[in-house]
Amino acid sequence: MPGEIAPALAGANPVVGDARLRFALPVAARVAPSIFHVSRRRVAQVANGEYPAGHHAVAWGATAGGARPARGVRFFARLLADGHQCHQRVVLPR
Repeated sequence: MPGEIAPALAGANPVVGDARLRFALPVAARVAPSIFHVSRRRVAQVANGEYPAGHHAVAWGATAGGARPARGVRFFARLLADGHQCHQRVVLPR
């Protein structure tokens, strides 16, 4: 089991295709990973629910506000888990 809540971006950054957001939980927790534009506007809520302790991954289809592809922009993945907040930079090439 992981010792602390830890987010990570699976694969290369800049991201090509879907971004896989990985996270580790030392205990079961309610988790809500979201993607934010650098202007601090949320563009996607990737998941929202209870996860058991352990390692997990969720996918973001690299879109902003529906079907529009988000390219050539910097984003941040924010992971909220039972009062803890972590951030990870996400870059999408043009």
